Amino acid sequence: MKTWHTNRLTCFRLLLLSLSLASQASAAPHVLVVDDFENRERNQLGGHRNTYQRAPSRGAAAPVPDLRGGRYSRVLRMQADRKAAGFCGVWLHLFNSSGLQPQFFDATQFKYLSFWVRGQVGGERLTIKLADQRWIEKEDSVEVGKIDQYLAGGITQQWQEVLVPLEGDHGLALDSLGGLTFDFDLPGQYTVYIDNVAFKSQRKVQRGKDSPPAPALPLPTIASTQFDRALWLRATQPVLDDTQQTERLLTFCRRQGISQLWMQLLYEINSQRRPGRAPQSQCIIQRADAFARLLRSAHHKGIEIHALAGSPEYSQREWHHVALAIVNSVVDFNRGKSPLDQFDGIHFDNQPHQLIGWHDAQRREQILFEFLSLNAECQRRIRTTSPQLQFGIDIPLGWQDRNALTDEPLGMVTFRGKRQAASYHAIELLDNVGIMNPYDQAHGTDGIIAHGRNLFTHLQDVKRAQLYLGVETLDHPPAEVIFVAGMPRDAFRQAIHGNARNLAKLSQLEGYRLRVFDDGTYLHVGLELPATLAPADRDRVTHALGTIGKQFGIGTTKLSAPQQANALEHFVRSLKRESEWSNVRTLSLADPQTGARQSVVRATANVSPKRTFANDGVGKFMQQLQQAENFFGQFDHYAGLAVHQYATYHKLLSESHKPR
Repeated sequence: MKTWHTNRLTCFRLLLLSLSLASQASAAPHVLVVDDFENRERNQLGGHRNTYQRAPSRGAAAPVPDLRGGRYSRVLRMQADRKAAGFCGVWLHLFNSSGLQPQFFDATQFKYLSFWVRGQVGGERLTIKLADQRWIEKEDSVEVGKIDQYLAGGITQQWQEVLVPLEGDHGLALDSLGGLTFDFDLPGQYTVYIDNVAFKSQRKVQRGKDSPPAPALPLPTIASTQFDRALWLRATQPVLDDTQQTERLLTFCRRQGISQLWMQLLYEINSQRRPGRAPQSQCIIQRADAFARLLRSAHHKGIEIHALAGSPEYSQREWHHVALAIVNSVVDFNRGKSPLDQFDGIHFDNQPHQLIGWHDAQRREQILFEFLSLNAECQRRIRTTSPQLQFGIDIPLGWQDRNALTDEPLGMVTFRGKRQAASYHAIELLDNVGIMNPYDQAHGTDGIIAHGRNLFTHLQDVKRAQLYLGVETLDHPPAEVIFVAGMPRDAFRQAIHGNARNLAKLSQLEGYRLRVFDDGTYLHVGLELPATLAPADRDRVTHALGTIGKQFGIGTTKLSAPQQANALEHFVRSLKRESEWSNVRTLSLADPQTGARQSVVRATANVSPKRTFANDGVGKFMQQLQQAENFFGQFDHYAGLAVHQYATYHKLLSESHKPR
């Protein structure tokens, strides 16, 4: 369940809303509309709506314009591809989750749940479910009936009102209703529209005429000019080597409205470290002539090229000399060249949250301070030496969200005398910021709009920054992870300031990604394994696991044997509760040097399908991006959507043209 946030203003508004609804109901307790879908994110009770699904079944929902009687209003379109396995549907909350405590809906004065429905083709089937506070806390609901029970001829292509009696043997507490669910529980493909979810005291009470009310709204239009988009390109070498691939890339960008390409820079770093002196680095751009040719071709097609580089380690002060050398090399590359042969910008993707030290609050703030210091210096150098160059960075979504452990935003940091989330600092400092918003729906609680809209509120008083919202098309394969060390939070903090202080500065060890899992009580450190383990890999992995075990292992936790067993059991239970982890098992691992054995946990890390468009099909991809663009296009600081990345974006579109 969600953590309820304290917000006095929201609570006050909620109180006024509750009093208003109560007075309306007591004065004329006939009908109370709770969702007419004119507000794209919340209903009249302050509740969210969203889809749920488990593969291979899939679902989607979004408010869309619908024509009735010559006028347009928004209705909720629900789409489902229900397979024999999995599940999918749509839920609507009947409470506001923004306050300290959720205010559940008292429906005791009403006899019926009412909503209007029509189908795309007719004959669609679905099940209606309700939840009270008890079932909301279980994240589940109770079936109250099939749609055919309430419509004599079933769903048709015409609008019909559905009346569901609230009294029944469902055992629900009507004084604390929390949710309504439309569950597609029979295999098939469905498109169903609903409108005006309401509660009624009598069957024949209507709001006006015998059809859903249709406010006189103009048809929402899509801008005649396409929104600009950006695109990440990681595999640069093939594009530079082959002129046909270059042309294919640039043609793809033109057709997809890509005006800005964040292209991986090919470079070599030469560093010097001398005792008593700050380290210095020189960056040499490789394939400089090929880059110049590509830049000229791209500019002739109206496409900007930004040099892409980055590493989590660059975020820390001791590696700043490397990142600054990259900036200097691009400035030097541009010097004296025709504008057609110059880079248009520099884009860093450093991802400091991948560092082990990130998982300690004190160390995280220091990392963020150094991260911001680097980016501020990069921006200063560029504005001073090459004002025509743009500078931007990528950051993840959520740094501005509350952290339950600190009761502050996760990315809170004091920088230049101002204490706020690092995402807000970055937006205020830099030319542009790309924020990954990896969801495969525009609308809903877990949608691109819901997660991204609060960032633009902060931008109202910012003069310069442009904001890109990144969407994912990469199909992340499952990854095997071995966790070899688990410890209480204070022991973890001691380790990263002691035995593990060097490891805390890293995101990889022996070439393999380091992973940390926080189960709420203990922190567990592990290593992500490669997809295939060659003999040489096995030796390196064994050595790396031994290093983690020594620096973060049992010797540093000061836990007794029973405490260690309890920590291990708690960890396994926590992993098994998480949908993004599977195949959780306990193994015994021998120390490669001493031969001593310790228990470790091996599990498979999976990326939720709702975090990428990889398997959604091009139709849904285009539809959801267009809906997101239409919403964010109203904000002055909205630069566009950024798609990660070229290879998988191209694959997604190509597969839509394959014969089936």
